[in-house]
Formats: sequence, C-alpha cells, structure tokens
Amino acid sequence: NIQLSLGNYNDAISEFTRALEIETAANNNLGIAINYANLGACWEGLGRLDKAIPLYQKSLSYNEKAGSFTGIAICCNLLGNAYLERGDYTRAIAFLRRALSVHNQVHDKINVAENLITIGKILMKQHHPDSALASMHQGLAIAREINSRTMMIEGLRAIADAENQRGNRQAAFQALRQAYGM
Repeated sequence: NIQLSLGNYNDAISEFTRALEIETAANNNLGIAINYANLGACWEGLGRLDKAIPLYQKSLSYNEKAGSFTGIAICCNLLGNAYLERGDYTRAIAFLRRALSVHNQVHDKINVAENLITIGKILMKQHHPDSALASMHQGLAIAREINSRTMMIEGLRAIADAENQRGNRQAAFQALRQAYGM
C-alpha cells in the first residue's frame, strides 16, 4: 500500500501479487478482493485501464462472495470512475448508481453526496441538464447536512459548470461565489 501511495506501481504490483497468492491459498475471499482492487489501482495508475477494469471486476465478484458491502461499493466506485475516464458514460452511471445504492444502505452520506455529484456531471456530458442539476443539488444538500466543506465546494463548482453550460451565467456566478466564499 505504501508503494501504491508513492506511485511506485511496478513495486506495488509485485507485492500485491504475492499477497494475492497468500490470500488465494488461504481461501480468503475478502483478502483476494482487496488485492485485486489494489492491483487494478496500480494498473490504472500506469494508465492501463484495459488491465485495471478486469481486476476491479474480479474484486467486485470476490466482495460479493464475501458479502462485503463496503467492498462492493468501493469496487462499483472504482469501475464507475474507470468507465468515466474511458468516456463510457452508460457503464459509469450504472456502476456509480449501484455504489450509491450500497452507500445509502449503510448510511455513508459522504459517498452518497460524492456519487450524486459525479452522476450529475456525467448526466451533463450526456446532455441531460435538468436531471444533472437535480442530482448535483441533491448531493450538495447532503454535503451541507453533514457539513462536508470539500463536498459542498465540489457540488457548487459542478452546479456552476452546469449552469454556465446552460447559459445561465447569473446562477453559475452565484454558485461559484458560494464555493469560493467557504
């Protein structure tokens, strides 16, 4: 994990591969899931989504076997963001909505807010401004409820971008002013 956080992806791949072998020998589905996700993160860090996505999918499968709601949500977020990076908005939204569902079940409001804002951004890219803004405003409301300054700024900036794209400069300006006034 230290190698991964330092961006030493090849060293991290080596260590996670060894850890995966140990977890596989122990038949520990949760350990296997974690190592597949970490390997995916390494490959994503190397710019290889073609290798990362199948590893995230394997991780998701093992998290489902282990019954780990947290792991399922993490993998759905990873897959959603990977597909978003690829420009596959349909798959990105599908995984992010699944993650959102799990986050709602476990009352993880910070991730609910983040998923709603991200889904809103994708909906804007798909030219669904009304749905996009509704999702962003819902995420912003939750961010305010839990007093997450970071998520409030993220939500307000997303709303400003969306309003600007719609040509509503006054609303965009007001959202930016709120974001930078925090």
